[in-house]
Amino acid sequence: MTDITSPDPTTPVLIGVGQVADPVTAADYHRWSAADLAGEASSAAVTDAGVDPSVIDTVAVVRQFEISTPLATAPLGKPDNMPRAVAARIGADPARAVLEVVGGQGPQHLVTEFSRAIAAGEADMVLLTGSEAISTARAWVGKPDAPDFSETYGGQLEDRGMQVDDLAVPYEQRHGLVGAPPEYGMFENARRHRLGMSRAEYATAMGELFAGFTRVAASNPFAAAPTERTAAELSTITERNRLIADPYPRFMVARDQVNQGAAVLLTSVGRARELGVDQENWVFLHGACDTTERTVLDRADLSRSPASVTSAATAIERAGITVDDLSFLDLYSCFPIPVFNICDGLGIATDDPRGLTVTGGLPFFGGAGNNYSMHAIAEMVVRLRANP
Repeated sequence: MTDITSPDPTTPVLIGVGQVADPVTAADYHRWSAADLAGEASSAAVTDAGVDPSVIDTVAVVRQFEISTPLATAPLGKPDNMPRAVAARIGADPARAVLEVVGGQGPQHLVTEFSRAIAAGEADMVLLTGSEAISTARAWVGKPDAPDFSETYGGQLEDRGMQVDDLAVPYEQRHGLVGAPPEYGMFENARRHRLGMSRAEYATAMGELFAGFTRVAASNPFAAAPTERTAAELSTITERNRLIADPYPRFMVARDQVNQGAAVLLTSVGRARELGVDQENWVFLHGACDTTERTVLDRADLSRSPASVTSAATAIERAGITVDDLSFLDLYSCFPIPVFNICDGLGIATDDPRGLTVTGGLPFFGGAGNNYSMHAIAEMVVRLRANP
């Protein structure tokens, strides 16, 4: 066993992770709600850490897609207090319940935020979780025997709101920039133009990038689409792989019709020692950075993502390492362009032998709404424990 003796007792440390999937095609399909999925993942994280859930003082939940836009409705119902619905499922009674804002940055932002809170003595044991039951909603809405996912808990809730004003600019909407595929497709075409590539050349490049992601997803038991595909399969327009928005065929778009949940448990070194958490399970956070990208029409170059690159580069610098020192990577991959942007900005080859994902990526592992990165963090922890 590794003897970790040097960190200050207030140092934040990640001690437990959990994931769950409930595909509608599975023989043991449960029709779990989003709260059920988050609860199952949270229970797995608590078990992984080997602690009693009663010690959890904070539960923060990533916002589900069904409550992420002003016009969205939860078609099968929802809890009035999602964090407390999850807590009730695992036997926790946290003093603080938080519902995060919209965005795929949520999971990593929460890890960063609550690591700071733990270091400052403002939190003791923090459960971060999220989930999506979009496949179940799609399969059962409107049917007479559809489940009812409504729940009432009341109690304290820090609902941070959607905060989507920057995502709904009237001028952009008038010109058809509504939803992620058209906007990201515009970024993709801007990068293609900057590089002087033809449509066929760029389609091949996107396919070659994501072919490696499919290989990872194919071996992931939690993946929504665990099928290995060639670059040609991914980039060729067919009836099944139809064009969603130029230049994206369906296989290159984040797959949000999933039933997935993930959870992470954070505490301090002192608390982990006090509770007897196995030191082999400890994973430390060496560097972090949160930034915000400019709104689309305020960007100087639509083909680049300077805030994302700055955030990643700063986190690596704060860790006291370089990109070459990284053993594992997971680059956000709702479409090819976010991956390309980080590779371009940090000098990472798109065929880097380390691979660019530990899950299989959003189109293949599954784009679990705003919560995808919680799965990436959980997968990363498994690899870091095996390769400390």
